[in-house]
Order: sequence, then structure tokens, then C-alpha cells
Amino acid sequence: ERGEQSSVYDVIVVEGGAKRILDTVKKTDEPTLMMSGLEALSNLANSRDVTERLIKMGIVGAVFYAMGKYSWDEDMMERAVRLVAILTYSTAGVKAIGENNGVQVLLNAMESHEDQAEFLANAAAALKNIAVDEKL
Repeated sequence: ERGEQSSVYDVIVVEGGAKRILDTVKKTDEPTLMMSGLEALSNLANSRDVTERLIKMGIVGAVFYAMGKYSWDEDMMERAVRLVAILTYSTAGVKAIGENNGVQVLLNAMESHEDQAEFLANAAAALKNIAVDEKL
């Protein structure tokens, strides 16, 4: 089953689905559509190969843009920080997050959402994964 799931991820990426989803997240002003896109990208990012490709497409900047634009929206923030946490399992993800001032973005968001347990857990997991990179 793992091989079958992996091939589904690959087909989605090869056929341009991941890029289309990311482009939609970047361009939409509709919060519900953006949240759905972030959720879909989180699922795709569970594949390391897909994560590497998404990073090259600019996923980190798009997620941080969403976090800045919808910082008041708890559901949006939970989806965004979950995706950031998933991206930190990749070396390239940690590097891209660092290049986009991600540690500060996460710390600021944690301060603003200190009463959201799931959000804080994902943000803390992301920071823990980032912490192993001595360059950041």
C-alpha cells in the first residue's frame, strides 16, 4: 500500500496538481479555498519527494503570506502551522523556513495564539525540528 500511495503522490505532482494547488493558495482571496489548499498541501508534503518539489515552487513564502494575511483566523493558522511543521522534517524545508525568517514568524504567531493547544503543539514541533540546524 505504501508504494501505491507514493505513486499517487508522484502522479499528482507530475501532472501538475501540486503546483496548481500552490498557485491557488498564492492567488486566492477566499479564506476557505486557501484553507483547503493548505490542507491538501499538508497531505502531499508527507512525501519527502513532493516536499522537495513544493519547496522549490515557493511553498514556504506562500504559507507565511497566509499566516500574515489571516493571523486572526484560528482555523487558517492551525492549517498553516501544521504544514510548516511537516515541512521541517525536510532539510530543504528547514533551510527555506530559515531563509524566510520562519523562526520569528512562528514565535510571533505563538504569542498571538497562546490559547490554541494544537497550534502551539505544531509550532513547537516545527521549532524543535528547526533547532537542530546549527546555521539558524
